[in-house]
Amino acid sequence: MVLISHSMGGLLSQMQAVTTGRVLWNDVFQGDADRLYAAVPANNLMKRALIFEANPRIQRIVFICVPHRGADLAINWIGSIGVGLIHLPDTIVAQISSVATGTLQKDIGVKHPPTGINGLSPRSPVLRGLDTLPIHAPYHTIVGDRGRGDTPKSSDGVVAYWSSHLTGAESEIIVPGPHGSFALSQTISELKRILRLNLGVANIPHRNSMPQHRLPADEAEQRTARSLAPPVPSAGSVADGPFLTPPRIPKRKAV
Repeated sequence: MVLISHSMGGLLSQMQAVTTGRVLWNDVFQGDADRLYAAVPANNLMKRALIFEANPRIQRIVFICVPHRGADLAINWIGSIGVGLIHLPDTIVAQISSVATGTLQKDIGVKHPPTGINGLSPRSPVLRGLDTLPIHAPYHTIVGDRGRGDTPKSSDGVVAYWSSHLTGAESEIIVPGPHGSFALSQTISELKRILRLNLGVANIPHRNSMPQHRLPADEAEQRTARSLAPPVPSAGSVADGPFLTPPRIPKRKAV
C-alpha cells in the first residue's frame, strides 16, 4: 500500500508507519505518565490514541506540504478562534478522564482537549514525540515555496520548510506553489515517478519465495514448446481435437 498524503493527512500517514511504545504517552503526561498508565484501562481512548504499532502493509509514503513539526498558524489568533468553535463529541470527552485533563492543563498548559488545531502547535508533545520515531517505510517529501526560491527559509503560506523537511526522505522536491501544491504539474509528475519506482521495487521477488529447484533454461524452453505444440497426426490417422483416432472405414451394404 502506498499512502499519498497532504497537510494534516500526512501526520495520520506517518502514524501508520511508526511504532510508538510509550514515547508519545510519556511525552504527553511527563511526570504523571507511569501513574496514569497504571490507572487507565487498556481499551481507553487515550491509550489507543497514543500507543500503537506500525501497519506492516504500508510500502511507501509521500508527504505533500505536511506540518511534521507543527505550524505557527495553530497558535496565532486565527487558531485561537478555531479552537473556540470546536466542540468534541461527548463520547470522546467521556473517555478522556478528568485526571488526564488536569495533567494536561498543569504540565503542558493545554486548556482544552486536543483538537485538529491546537494539536498542530509546534509545542505539541505528540508532534515532538513523533519526530523522534523512525518511519518504517520509504518516504518522500514534496514542499511548496510559493515560487520564491528561498528554501530553507521558505514556506507554502501555511507550513514552513523547517516543519515539512525530513532528513531521512528518499527524495525531496521543492515546487513553486502554495499549501495546495498537490495540484501542480510538478507534483503530479513527481507522484508518477514515485509510483513507478514503487512498482519496480514491489515486482522484485524475494529470495525466500524463489523455487528451490529450477530447470535449465534450454530444457524449460523445450518443455514449454512441447506443451504448446499442436498434435501431429501419424500416418493413417486423422486429428480429432487434441486426440488421435484411427480412420473410419464405412461398411458396405450387402447387394
